[in-house]
Amino acid sequence: MNQVTIQNAVCGDSKTKSEIHKKLHEKFTSLGKQRNRITYELLAILPLIFDEGIFFEYRCATIYEYAGKYAGLSKGVVEKTLKLHRDLKDKPCLREAI
Repeated sequence: MNQVTIQNAVCGDSKTKSEIHKKLHEKFTSLGKQRNRITYELLAILPLIFDEGIFFEYRCATIYEYAGKYAGLSKGVVEKTLKLHRDLKDKPCLREAI
C-alpha cells in the first residue's frame, strides 16, 4: 500500500496535510489502546493456561514458548504475570481488586 492509498483510506481525498496528520495520529493512538486492551486480556487468562497445562496440548515445551508463539508476549512479561499470580494465589481479595 503506497502513501497516497493509505492517506485516502484513512482520511479521504480532500484533506490538508495537517488534517491527514491528525487523522493518522488518531488512528495510531486508537489502535494502540486496542492493543493494550487485548494484551491485558491475554495476560488475565495466561495463568489459567499455565495452571491447566494447556500449552502442552499445542506442542509447546514451556508457557513462554506458547505465549510468544501465539500471542507475541515476551518471556519477561510472562514471568512477571505468573509471579504476580503465584504471589496473589492465597490473597483472593487482593487478586480480585487487581
